[in-house]
Amino acid sequence: MSMKRYLTGYSKGVLTIRDRKTGEFSRQSFVDPDTAEEIQQKIRKMNTRMRIYKASKIHSYYLSDLELEQI
Repeated sequence: MSMKRYLTGYSKGVLTIRDRKTGEFSRQSFVDPDTAEEIQQKIRKMNTRMRIYKASKIHSYYLSDLELEQI
């Protein structure tokens, strides 16, 4: 199975970017929708596929356990 490395999301002025390979999050607050869409388009263009094998382990985290940093 192959999937994209970076996930992006924009909601209520907060742009979230997640790296599936390292598990790191980046959050940017108070981003206007046009800027967020431009950033997401750039990430989609450079986004690479990564191979995930069936036997690989999947780590689950609760949102309350993650320490999200503001940039």
